[in-house]
Amino acid sequence: MKNYTQFITVTATKKDVFFALTQKVEKWWGTVDKTVDQIGDVFKVSFGEAFWTFRVIRLKKFDQISWECIESHQVHKGLDGMEKEWLGTTLHWEIKEKDENLVELSFRHEGLVPSFICYEVCSSAWDFFITQSLKSFLEKGVGLPEIQ
Repeated sequence: MKNYTQFITVTATKKDVFFALTQKVEKWWGTVDKTVDQIGDVFKVSFGEAFWTFRVIRLKKFDQISWECIESHQVHKGLDGMEKEWLGTTLHWEIKEKDENLVELSFRHEGLVPSFICYEVCSSAWDFFITQSLKSFLEKGVGLPEIQ
């Protein structure tokens, strides 16, 4: 099965992108309980009653970040059985400089596959949060997070 992937090119520095993925997740995705500084850090992202807890398993400053989902309570009306689907999946972010102030960010949600109950909803949400909210935060300073 193919894992979900997404790519964006942004007018930003590698440092700005790295900072958005470690210190400013709430500005483009959802409510976050803490920032990320090192491998082993654990943080929670939530939207109302839905939440995911991640452990940082890779952190190569300004280049790569990986988060393993260690707790999942995913809620979406009409989609029973998806609550724990993210559990054990891994989110990989890779930051590459294309030109001065032009960065390519690649994202792979390893384990988020088309056979998941949430795949359609989750892949559409990732499309929005990465290509619109994160991109807008990096280029305009204003993201479109799901904050409740």
